[in-house]
Amino acid sequence: MSFTAKVVGGVTVVMGAALAFILFFRTSDEAAIEALLRAGAEAAQKADADGVIAIVSTSFKSAQGDHAWAVQRIRGALTRSPGFIEVLGCAVQVIDEETAQASIRLRGYLGKNELWRAGFDLRLRKEEGGWKVTSAEELR
Repeated sequence: MSFTAKVVGGVTVVMGAALAFILFFRTSDEAAIEALLRAGAEAAQKADADGVIAIVSTSFKSAQGDHAWAVQRIRGALTRSPGFIEVLGCAVQVIDEETAQASIRLRGYLGKNELWRAGFDLRLRKEEGGWKVTSAEELR
């Protein structure tokens, strides 16, 4: 076997092992956060502003505003159904027992027509036994 084939084979094994670790050894907090964010996307698809607001902490703060600003923005955006929402990607990193960060990418579409794409970097904190979004920055 050539040196190049050995290197390619070794890299493939390492990448496969890393992917298996990510897929099969997720913490329960990571899974809970991803489920929370997917539930928020599902609520948004149903134009359920209260369902989306439920995942936002009352201590929410971002560069654009606080909890009241976030509530107003969510209600304004969900006055009618935004079509179908697909979660394109969700990456979660638990920092410690009470804090985490996540990135989520979403796509809105109606039929075969894509209406919008958005991505968000989120900060989360465990409050009253559940995770809540404490900060969100839209990705450009």
